[in-house]
Amino acid sequence: MEETSDHSNQSSVKHFPDELRDSKVIDKQDPIKQKFEREFKGVVEHKIHQSFKKFKAVSYVKEPGLAIYHIKYEVDQGSYVHASIAELKDNVFSIGSRYRCTQIEQNKRLNDIINFRFNF
Repeated sequence: MEETSDHSNQSSVKHFPDELRDSKVIDKQDPIKQKFEREFKGVVEHKIHQSFKKFKAVSYVKEPGLAIYHIKYEVDQGSYVHASIAELKDNVFSIGSRYRCTQIEQNKRLNDIINFRFNF
């Protein structure tokens, strides 16, 4: 990861390298599609306090070595949502759900790159 510094608030922000921004398109037969659409839907809806009739996983990036997925969803009215989902394993904070939506971006378009930034 590349580190940049914002001199206005003196905080350090790490950005994903370019290879993590290129997402894998999800095929209809891909077994991960079912996980992304069925198991993650409630987590995403809870994060933004909104429910979707349409919730179709389009593409994703898996962070190497971690159980974190950055997913592009097609939702109602042709809009897209980017969600970052962490799979929690044997963690006290995972009571009630094995997953946590850590970041979300709404009002995205199909061609928008999944491009999350994390503060460490």
